[in-house]
Amino acid sequence: MNILTDPQIEQFLVDYPTWQLDGTLLVASFEFDGFLEAIEFVTDLAQIAEELWHHPDILIQYNMVTISTTTHDADDQITTRDTKLVEQIEELLDV
Repeated sequence: MNILTDPQIEQFLVDYPTWQLDGTLLVASFEFDGFLEAIEFVTDLAQIAEELWHHPDILIQYNMVTISTTTHDADDQITTRDTKLVEQIEELLDV
């Protein structure tokens, strides 16, 4: 796990424009066709998080899912654990 520098975070956000930096969190919201589709996405995301052993905060509001991630083990900084999780989430959405 490596802590990202500010330029690395900025480049990551260029590569993943859905995501934003909110303090020490990478945050993105995704809209689905309905509640059940949002829940299915969260269920799939939970499997990924378990495999990576890196668990984001998840907020479900009907058909909207907001995800935020930071690495608590690194004093709430953005690390390669966060970027790996984001990359896997984006792959899940592309399926």
